[in-house]
Amino acid sequence: PDNLFRFRREAQTAGQIDHPHIAAIYEVGEKEEAPFIAMQYVDGMTLTTFPRKDIRELIRLIRDTALAVHAAHEKGIIHRDLKPANLMVAQKESAHIYVMDFGLAKETEVDTSISQSGLVIGTPAYMSPEQVEGKNDTLDHHTDIYSLGVTLYEMFTGEVPFRASSTYDLFKMIDEEEPKSPRSLRPKLDRDLETIVMKCLEKIPQRRYESAQELADELTRWLDGDAILSHPPSTVYRVQKFVSKRKLLVSIVTVALLSVCGLSGFLLIEQSKKRSAEEERIEADENRRIAEAAVLKAKENKLEVLRRETRYRLDTLLRLRRSGSREGIEEDVKQI
Repeated sequence: PDNLFRFRREAQTAGQIDHPHIAAIYEVGEKEEAPFIAMQYVDGMTLTTFPRKDIRELIRLIRDTALAVHAAHEKGIIHRDLKPANLMVAQKESAHIYVMDFGLAKETEVDTSISQSGLVIGTPAYMSPEQVEGKNDTLDHHTDIYSLGVTLYEMFTGEVPFRASSTYDLFKMIDEEEPKSPRSLRPKLDRDLETIVMKCLEKIPQRRYESAQELADELTRWLDGDAILSHPPSTVYRVQKFVSKRKLLVSIVTVALLSVCGLSGFLLIEQSKKRSAEEERIEADENRRIAEAAVLKAKENKLEVLRRETRYRLDTLLRLRRSGSREGIEEDVKQI
């Protein structure tokens, strides 16, 4: 009943939107207890199979899609299932895109460890983080902006941001991991286009474009060769995101680093103590060596004095002996 009510309500509201890039809805009702929507027939192909060689044409088509989605948002309608398969391209004078299937987003049952309600609405690979968490009652226009970002990512790289073998693993990736940069898959992609895509794919809704109109304006700037207003996330913000998503790992690493720093500090202190003791020993040895050298020098000086005195005395005695004067000898002996 809830699904049928939502189906009718959103389809009827979408039918009131008059926009050149939204497929017109003519009637909403039931036939033989089966609900139906009668909508505009679009002769063309979905964006899934549309040629992707002309990147400017692709950007123009997504820009027009964003304008259409913004018109729906102003009516209070969130598509919740934007993807290439729901975007039809008709070949008129030029490619003309239509947003299809408002109100037809399907519910998928998932593990309640991922989704709060156990049910999510939309196509898994194109869902926003808040969608995979099952926050269906609080979804706003930011979720469609995320899906447009996934669509742009796929148009540029040929891949969706996340793939996994199970819905559970896919939802965990969408909720917890960062997508690879588009330029890592397509190196020649313009950096401004990568910036636009990655802003759409921000985990926090408020960090995406504030409206689909803002996204359309940004794509128009690129098409016109003007500078875009968005900038890649700062290094500080990237570090904060890394830490917030890996709190346990960061805590373990922090404890390990503190332990290493503590051990290193202890070893440095012990090494400093050993170095001080060794320096003190060397200084004591040097002082002892200087003292011993001083004592030795004093002894040498004393011996030199004795040697000179002895020589003087001997020289005097020899001189007296040669002179033969007894009085002189006695006088000199007294002097000696």
